[in-house]
This record gives sequence, structure tokens and C-alpha cells, in this order.
Amino acid sequence: MRNSLKLLGLVILGGMITTSFCLQAKTVVKTKTFKTEFISFELSDQWDCQMDGTEYVCRPISDIKKTDAIIIIAAKIPGPDDNLKAYYTYLKKTKKVSDPSGQTFTSKVNLIKYKEIAQTQWVDAIHISSELKNFYTRYLTTVKNGVAILVTYSVSRSRHSLFAAELNKMVSSIKVIAKPPQLAGPAPSDDKKPASEAPEKK
Repeated sequence: MRNSLKLLGLVILGGMITTSFCLQAKTVVKTKTFKTEFISFELSDQWDCQMDGTEYVCRPISDIKKTDAIIIIAAKIPGPDDNLKAYYTYLKKTKKVSDPSGQTFTSKVNLIKYKEIAQTQWVDAIHISSELKNFYTRYLTTVKNGVAILVTYSVSRSRHSLFAAELNKMVSSIKVIAKPPQLAGPAPSDDKKPASEAPEKK
């Protein structure tokens, strides 16, 4: 599953999810906190996350479910085109995608909006068949504290109900934990040096 999505210079594998992510699930999900240096969220204890190159990849532990769902998390230093308005403009458009066999299909935009989660504004979009045919893709992207972040949640269209509760929990608990960059102050001038460094008077 390596069809990449170019999102304003941030190249990342897509994820699939249905609109059921937006509903409140009644199933109780046991979770653990997953953290990177820039983001954290509550993740089902039936998932495992590993670093894969420059991205974090999370999959269900069960071999039976591994091909049905995936989460990809990536971040970079933002460039001039990394902002919420640009992300919204990009994600509101349909995509033409080719599968490994060469078949081309067009995605459908199921949802596009701004969403506030834990005092952070995100662009939240759900596409159908934007990466693989008959898969749902949910994209959450933001820029905060000097980091551009993209998270994709993946579920096959026929199996989404198995993951709705745990992925709802992930979305509602997502937090940006990257610290704002610390800017160094100007170097002290000679007349402001500590007394111990001042030249001796003759």
C-alpha cells in the first residue's frame, strides 16, 4: 500500500476511513498513549506503531486485520505553502488515482471542514477512493509551533465498522505537543558584558 499522496510538499501514504468516524461509538476501547516528538493521541491497545523511514506507521496487531487499517503520521518544517487555507483548498478537490494494475479512478470528497481538537485547529477531510478503490481516507492536517503535521487514518470500506470506536477515540484525543522554537537573543555588546569579563582599568 504505497500509493503516495503529495500534500503541498508533504509526501505520505494515504489512509482510509469512513464517515462513521464522526459518530459517537458505544464500544468500550482499551487505549494507551502514543507519542512522537510532535504529537500524541490515545491508541487502541490492539494497535502497534513503528518508525518507517521518516513516518510513523500504526497497524492492528492481529494478522487478520493488518490489511484492513493503517495510520500514518508525518511532520516537517513548514514551507510558504504550508497553512490551513492551502490544505483546505487541496483537500476539497477530487483526486485521480491509478492502482498497481494501471486502472484509473476518481475519488469522491465525503467531508471537508475545519475542526478544533484540544485547542488546535485542523483541516479535516474524508475521501472515498482517494488512495485505493473502495477505501475511505480521513486526513487531519495542521501547522502549529513550527511543525506541519499530517495524520491519515485508514480503513477498508467493507470493514470500517470494526474500527470505528477505536479510531473515534484517536481523533478526539489528538494533541500537538511540539514546543515552539526558542529564538536566541542578541549577543551582549562589550559595554554589557559581566564585570568579570570587562577589561581591566589601568
